[in-house]
Amino acid sequence: MDTIQQLSDDFLMTTQIEPCDIPGISERGINTIINLRPDNEVSDQALSEDIALQAARYGMDYHHIPIRPGQVEDHHVDSFAAIMEEAGRPILCSCGSGKRVTTVWALHEAERGSVDAALACTAACGHDLSHLRDQMLQRQPPF
Repeated sequence: MDTIQQLSDDFLMTTQIEPCDIPGISERGINTIINLRPDNEVSDQALSEDIALQAARYGMDYHHIPIRPGQVEDHHVDSFAAIMEEAGRPILCSCGSGKRVTTVWALHEAERGSVDAALACTAACGHDLSHLRDQMLQRQPPF
């Protein structure tokens, strides 16, 4: 796992989590982990089941929404939103590079707030998602 970046007060992101990372994640007070990386995306990554078992040992909730790179779809965002509704905070979400995390989070945030603020936040984390602006605007509730 690389560094952890903060997208909001109670939502953080990182790259691939390994079972050996869980004790340190627990020490940071994380209550929920969301893994967006499909199993076997690369040969040396930990399986979701192994991460889930280790998270459970440390009293954390674990959710897996497998998303292939560049293939975030509405049902992924809907699953993410359902978890976000119920999950204990803070939440740590991971994928291979952080791009899927920022994409799903930004699309979800568009339903709840400012598109510009979400895009600025993801850009500050190194992911320019300006190409999603129209899709984000379509997800905003009618006024």
